[in-house]
Amino acid sequence: MPTNRLLNRKGTWYFRAKVPAELVEAFGQREAKKSLRTSDKRVARKRADVLSVQFDAKIDDLRRKLAASASQRVNLRQLSRFQINRMVSTWVEKQIAEIEGSPIPEDIEEYVKDAQIGLGELERYDPNARASILDQATRLLAENDITLKKRDLSPIRAEHSPQPFEIPETDRESEQFQVLCKAVRRAFVHVLEAGIKDAKGHTIRPDFGSIFGVVAEGNSPSAKLGNDPNAVTLAELKERFDKSPRRKKAKAQKAKDKHELSWLIAKELFGEDQVVSALTRADFRAYFELVSALPPRPQTSYPGMTFQEAAEAARNDHAARLAPATVNAYMDAFGRMMRFAKNEGFIETVNLRELSLPVSVEDQVREPFTVGELNAIFAAPLYTGCVDDFNGYAKPGPNRPRGHRFWVPLIALFTGMRLNEILQLHLSDIRDDKGTWCIYVERSPDDADFAVSKRVKSAAGKRCVPIHPELIRIGLLDRVNAMQRANEVRLFPDAAKSGDGYYSSPTSKWFGRFLERYIEKTPRKVFHSFRHTFRDAIADAELPHDATVALGGWSFSTGAQDERYFHSIKPEKLASYIDRIRYEGLDLSHLYVTK
Repeated sequence: MPTNRLLNRKGTWYFRAKVPAELVEAFGQREAKKSLRTSDKRVARKRADVLSVQFDAKIDDLRRKLAASASQRVNLRQLSRFQINRMVSTWVEKQIAEIEGSPIPEDIEEYVKDAQIGLGELERYDPNARASILDQATRLLAENDITLKKRDLSPIRAEHSPQPFEIPETDRESEQFQVLCKAVRRAFVHVLEAGIKDAKGHTIRPDFGSIFGVVAEGNSPSAKLGNDPNAVTLAELKERFDKSPRRKKAKAQKAKDKHELSWLIAKELFGEDQVVSALTRADFRAYFELVSALPPRPQTSYPGMTFQEAAEAARNDHAARLAPATVNAYMDAFGRMMRFAKNEGFIETVNLRELSLPVSVEDQVREPFTVGELNAIFAAPLYTGCVDDFNGYAKPGPNRPRGHRFWVPLIALFTGMRLNEILQLHLSDIRDDKGTWCIYVERSPDDADFAVSKRVKSAAGKRCVPIHPELIRIGLLDRVNAMQRANEVRLFPDAAKSGDGYYSSPTSKWFGRFLERYIEKTPRKVFHSFRHTFRDAIADAELPHDATVALGGWSFSTGAQDERYFHSIKPEKLASYIDRIRYEGLDLSHLYVTK
């Protein structure tokens, strides 16, 4: 690592790296700077080495992307609806800005009359309107370096060029050019109407919903389909899909949220009145490209904007995009509705499976914690004395609270349980089975109260895990007794269920912040790393295959008969296996309960 990337200020070391001048705009700032949270130069250098590698990788990635962007040109017939909308919306924004920046016309009545004449020409689609639309559509293609089938538009971009703006007949007949011309026609209408409003003293802003969300009258697919009894609109399809038996069974709020957002994107892009049977492969690709261009949490990251506006703003801001796995999840949610449409006979063919982003298996793999990292985690103030276990969990203090933040890492380490499985535990899930204290991971009945309902990830996830002796020494059974005396239902009533239907979401975010304070945090080191650490401990203890499956709730596609066998292992036998789980070098004696 270059030595000039270390900076000491008031005894604290910082990582600082200068961004190359040609990449400042893409990077978003002139330098990268981050506190290393240490006054020890050796520790600082080690942490800075990690950040330096990440910084250099990001710089190399930006260079590759900019180079690819500079060399890549799109053919007219490859244009998606999203790309067309982006070209038109940029032009509309400029037109609206010019209107707002222009003085009020001296003769408002004459100005309004001229605008209304233009609107009439557009409505009749007379020769003047057609010529203006063709001219503007061609200019947009030229300005965006779009290539044609026979020749490029580049030569005709030079000022005073004698060569006229002309689109070959083969390209004029393309679906993409027709979509562009229809969008330009509606954009002209919107700009003229905005001019009339501005002249009369009204506030104006671009309304992309009127341009892209509604198909121009007379050109809608439904107008061509007549009285087809199988023709349904997107709005009608969603209503039927939501009422379908399979959809009613969906309880996970995360799945419902993805479905709802996927619908809102389709509603904006195609319009509620879009006839489903008229959707084309190009429409599905436009949907995919819009989702791929969205930033995380688009409605909160860019409030008040449409999805298309948010995607454009994120591109201009060089903001992060949705992770590939998230893009694929939204495509899957939209695809489910489209597959429902196909099964009901509302559309002939649907193939969205190839419209997805590759997800690196390497990026998804979580790394286990080392013993050194475990010692650092359990030597934090939360485990040695802090102010409280909320905002003061990282500040040394006299208190030793033992809420859910204290317990969940410990339980995960010695049981391999997932975060949500731990937080949703009921007191009735922890019971003495013939002298063996066990934790039972179970799903709630379908009619259970949502506020205290439980879920398991898969059929294999339903299991019995004997309580490790280390957890008993630390006082887990004392926690159970205390909650029973308080007449609580859950082991951790201080952990509430979030809006997405999971107890784990808030704690997962907190643990990410917690982890950054005490170890070198990487994307592969998360709460789920405890489960991988437990799995490695099982391997080190050389437990048999059936014990591995039974304790961890892993499924190895061994068949239903084997799975029933794994879950029939008696608790006392499982306890003998759990007793063999060790973490050599990990000292938790400071957490033991003294009687």
